[in-house]
Amino acid sequence: MKRTIIFLFSLLLLASLTIAQDKAAIEQVEGSRTSMIDKWEPVDYHPDGTTAIFTDDMNGDNTVPGIQARGWFFDDVDGAGLTTTFQGNPAVFNAYEGPVEGYLGENFNGAFNGGLLIDQWLISPAITVAAGDTVKFWQRSPDASIYPDPLQVWISSTGGTTHTAFDIQIGAFTGSTTGWWQYKGVIPVSGTIRFAVRYYTTNGGPNGAESDYIGLDYFEVVTGGAPCPVGAPTNPSPANGAIDIPVSGNTATWTNAAGTTQVELWFGEVGNLVQVYNGVAISSFSLAPVEPLDYLTDYGWRVICKNDTCGTQGPTWTFTTIQDPNLQVFFCDDFTTGSGNWTITNDGGTAGCIWEVFNPPFPNLYTLPPTSSGAVFAADVDDCGTSGTTMLTTATITNPIDASMYQNVWIEFDNDWNILDAQDEAHVEISTDGGTTWVGVWDQIGVDIRNTHEIVDITSQVALTTFLVRFRSVQPGWDWWWTVDNVCIYGTDMIPAELTSFTATAKYGEVELSWITATETNNQGFEVQRSAGGEFETIAFVDGHGTTTEIQAYSYIDRSVSASSYSYRLKQVDFDGSFEYSNVIEVEVPVLREFALDQNYPNPFNPSTKIEFRLAVDSKVSLKVFDVLGQEVVTLINSNLAAGGHSVNFDASSLNSGVYLYRIEATGSDGTNFLDVKKMILTK
Repeated sequence: MKRTIIFLFSLLLLASLTIAQDKAAIEQVEGSRTSMIDKWEPVDYHPDGTTAIFTDDMNGDNTVPGIQARGWFFDDVDGAGLTTTFQGNPAVFNAYEGPVEGYLGENFNGAFNGGLLIDQWLISPAITVAAGDTVKFWQRSPDASIYPDPLQVWISSTGGTTHTAFDIQIGAFTGSTTGWWQYKGVIPVSGTIRFAVRYYTTNGGPNGAESDYIGLDYFEVVTGGAPCPVGAPTNPSPANGAIDIPVSGNTATWTNAAGTTQVELWFGEVGNLVQVYNGVAISSFSLAPVEPLDYLTDYGWRVICKNDTCGTQGPTWTFTTIQDPNLQVFFCDDFTTGSGNWTITNDGGTAGCIWEVFNPPFPNLYTLPPTSSGAVFAADVDDCGTSGTTMLTTATITNPIDASMYQNVWIEFDNDWNILDAQDEAHVEISTDGGTTWVGVWDQIGVDIRNTHEIVDITSQVALTTFLVRFRSVQPGWDWWWTVDNVCIYGTDMIPAELTSFTATAKYGEVELSWITATETNNQGFEVQRSAGGEFETIAFVDGHGTTTEIQAYSYIDRSVSASSYSYRLKQVDFDGSFEYSNVIEVEVPVLREFALDQNYPNPFNPSTKIEFRLAVDSKVSLKVFDVLGQEVVTLINSNLAAGGHSVNFDASSLNSGVYLYRIEATGSDGTNFLDVKKMILTK
């Protein structure tokens, strides 16, 4: 009997210790990163007298099953961490009202797979509201916490139950670190809606600089009384849904509603808007403080028109920025269409055990970043066989990648490399000789690398070449898997026009420029620029040849010069607006030592042509045009001119087609006389 009593007592003691240990473990997981002494005593809360159309004092069960039983939803977008929602932990702090544990908690351990991403949505029951009603709740973080808890408040105008249905953001802030604080946000739409509190950061979890412990208590939606007399803003620019918006130089404009005396402006990537202005009414805002924007990114912005007592939030307008003009996508495969871009081989492993595409539901619990969705590409030896199975297989991109014009190249892919022992190997390799030899650029042997987005710089191996890429898996036993998704290869910094020579030759009254390119990339053309000792000015534009690897020769004759020194340079302009300058070359145009009349250019002509002549000394000059009968048609010049080269344009728009003569008579200051006649043809 004694032994029985002792045995039972031992069991009870063991059970008590186990329960205490389990409780301590739970409190640690559902705890805070900050130690504090909470002096808050829960209050007896009383609403402020407005009509509440929804309340939840959070004094019930606040685990996910508990809140779901009360009509709430929980959307754990980031995947799965150690925690979701849990009952308030009085070891951290007490509830705002009611029982000390009567609040809902979330914390840093909600980060996906212990990483940095937290994205958890607490979604309310459906509520029928009118625009201007107010959602209110109490929130706090541990006092003096150095790990801010970022919160956002969203509205689903359709009453949806997942994060994708939430289309209006009405608030963004961090948890109070000075006790409980009440959030109030105006609901801008009418109908049956849901609100959500989003706990979101990309720098959270045990190793991040954000996220600690957040408590949420006493939710209400109350009627807003009379509607706000200030309406919503209109006429956004950029227009809602606009695409190809530049990454800099943008100004947002809109039309404020009548009665607006103050405005708030919120801006940011879609899903993460922050306040960028709050003050007196404006109707335009330069985005320079937040620029440059990211390429090919969706941005949102909204305006709240206010007076001294209320405000009306406009819709969230969106736009998408341009693709990086310097970025070349050589290859990208998300495997939704299968493995057709790859040549797959079995390198001596078990028959049938090779790289293959898997669609959900997957045979194993692959752990990939959120960017991965749908089909994946896997060498999964666990799924392929049983004890003794091996997976020795290679997947090679079938078509070579031509990066011969690009100076920077890299590979990106979503990765889940799950090993069993030190013999497991994963290799990304490249070949620049058609597959004869291979070089490893990402080699992992015997170490797990899971849930990562890999970026592998292969510039030093493949820039300015054509190359192949392969993924080689060595799993010599019945091990686990290597799974990848979104395999892409990018390049930047195309070779611009490669100028191999640029020369100038001067004659009396003209300079001939010549230049040669070895290769050209995206070359729109060349501005020819000249300086006579001051600033450079553009005097001509010569079209380029786009993109070519063939040698190209160019020339331009500058006939608007006199005896002097000149500097020339070329401004090579790409189609995207980028440009480079050539070196500067100098040339001396000689002083004229003779009289001469040049052939007009062009000839034949319609309707105008240029006549050029040179004077050895300062002269009295007459230049006239005659028809073939010798009758004078027009006097082009009758004046004193300085020594040097001269030109005049002759416009024959009013004349009939035919042959005409032009004659120069010059009497030099030294007594020299010069006379010459040339023929020109007008063709209409």
